[in-house]
Amino acid sequence: MNDVMRIIILAIFFVVSYPCQILADECNDYKTEASRIYDKARAEYEQKNFEEAIEIFERAKRNYRWLSEMECQPEMLNYANKNVEACTKTIASCEENLEKQKKHKAEVEAVEQFNQATKIFNEGTDFRKKRQWDEAKAAFTKAANIWVSIADGETDLGEKAKPRAEKAKELAERAQNRSEQDGNY
Repeated sequence: MNDVMRIIILAIFFVVSYPCQILADECNDYKTEASRIYDKARAEYEQKNFEEAIEIFERAKRNYRWLSEMECQPEMLNYANKNVEACTKTIASCEENLEKQKKHKAEVEAVEQFNQATKIFNEGTDFRKKRQWDEAKAAFTKAANIWVSIADGETDLGEKAKPRAEKAKELAERAQNRSEQDGNY
């Protein structure tokens, strides 16, 4: 009877503890998967691929959140909650860096456009010196339009472009008037 009782107790223990073992394995699986995703997101972050990193950090955050909602050991729950917070902070950092990248790209494009407008303006000045009024007007108008688009944008060059756009418009108008006076129009 003693052996039978021991077998019954072991069987009950096995039946009762078996779901705990399955749950522990499931918790470890979620932890491993979340960590794998987090590492992939971190690699994208370090490569400055912030859009991709945001998407992947969101997936890692979801996995950590699922892990935190499971009935895992307390240290596993603390681990999951800390990583949810880490993902949230890193996503915010990615968004901030993405904005900086976009602003920098806009600044670089504005500088290129500004320089292009300056070149076109100088061509207009050359046409003006040669009394080629129609060509001068076209060049000044084109330069003015480029500078206006820069002034309307949200770049640091906007304030510098405004007076140049006004000057180019003024010179285009003068070229138009001279063309009409000379009878070339």
